Amino acid sequence: MSPILLLPEDHGPRERLASFRLIVTLVWLLLAGVLAVLLFVPVVFGFENRTLFAGVELDELLHFSFFGALAWVLPLLIRSRLILLLVVFCLLGLAVLSEFFQLGVPNRRFSEMDMLANVLGCFCGLLLGMVLRTLVHKKRSKSAS
Repeated sequence: MSPILLLPEDHGPRERLASFRLIVTLVWLLLAGVLAVLLFVPVVFGFENRTLFAGVELDELLHFSFFGALAWVLPLLIRSRLILLLVVFCLLGLAVLSEFFQLGVPNRRFSEMDMLANVLGCFCGLLLGMVLRTLVHKKRSKSAS
C-alpha cells in the first residue's frame, strides 16, 4: 500500500494522480477556510510589530507564507492555463481585498506592507507550483518513453 496516497500498489498512475489531486484540493480548501476565518477575527495573537530581520515583521511573513501556500498548489490542480489565470486573478484580488476587509474589523489595521506580502506570496507560490508542475511533467514523459 502506498503510504502517501493510501492506494494499493496495483492501482495505476491515473488513480494515484486522482487521489493526489483530491488530497491537495482538500488541503487547499482547509487553508482557504482558515484564511476566511482569520479575515474577520480581531487580532488576538499579537503578531503585530514583531520584527524578525531586515525590518520584516512576523505578520508580513505570515501573510507571505499563507498566500504562497494557497497559490503553489493551483498549477498542480488546474490543467487549463486559462482557468489557472482566472483563478490566480481571483486569488490576487483576494490578496488585495483582504486588507480592505480589515478596515471594518475591530482591532485590525489596514497595511500596505501586508498587501504587498500577500501579492508577493501569491506570485512566489505560483512560480513554485509552475516549477513543480514542469518537473512532474518531465518525470512523467521520461518514464513513459
